[in-house]
Amino acid sequence: EPWPLTGLKNGFPIDAKGDPVVLADRRRGSKDERVWSLLESTGTRPTGKAVVVGDPLEAMGGDTWAGLDADLLPATDERYPHHAVLVALATVLIGSEMSKLPRTIAWCPGNQVLFGGAWSAEEERMLGVIRTRCERLGAAPRLMLALPPLPVDERLKVQAQERRDLLSRSANRLGWAVVDLARAAGDPATANQVSPGVTTRYPLGEAQVRMRKAMVDALAR
Repeated sequence: EPWPLTGLKNGFPIDAKGDPVVLADRRRGSKDERVWSLLESTGTRPTGKAVVVGDPLEAMGGDTWAGLDADLLPATDERYPHHAVLVALATVLIGSEMSKLPRTIAWCPGNQVLFGGAWSAEEERMLGVIRTRCERLGAAPRLMLALPPLPVDERLKVQAQERRDLLSRSANRLGWAVVDLARAAGDPATANQVSPGVTTRYPLGEAQVRMRKAMVDALAR
């Protein structure tokens, strides 16, 4: 059935009546995945336009999504941006008509949850629930995770790397392709610099162009 999510209240998904919504997914482990892979078909790759959802990584009036050949669904929240992503995808992952479902789903988590001091490992469950939803629709779009660039703030770098490692491991286990925007952007001290002593939260200029190119190349597959 269609996900009934229509918005967020205090960072948590609600339906059209304002009631809380909880999505239940099976617990995924390597052994379980092997069993389920034998029982479930891989599905058909849809032919609809690609979807990019999450944080556009805006800096100085530009962002990493500009010009991408995809439907763009910015979805952010200071505490639970992954919940906003679920609300956005509820309007996309509907029905089983392959021409209307996206051929690729790219999730850009960004670093908003780090800036808000609210990150938890729960975020990585997104990778499983999106895959399960596609399986239930009989669809097998290319699933793509855009690992966020590293923050320039020294106090956030250890947690940022822990988060990137967790997301990367989960993505590899669940069959998501990974695009490393940190590698494309380079050292944040340079990539985020406006002028000596002044930086932005996300890379800008040439670093932003390199991240955009990495997204373009990945979406072309």
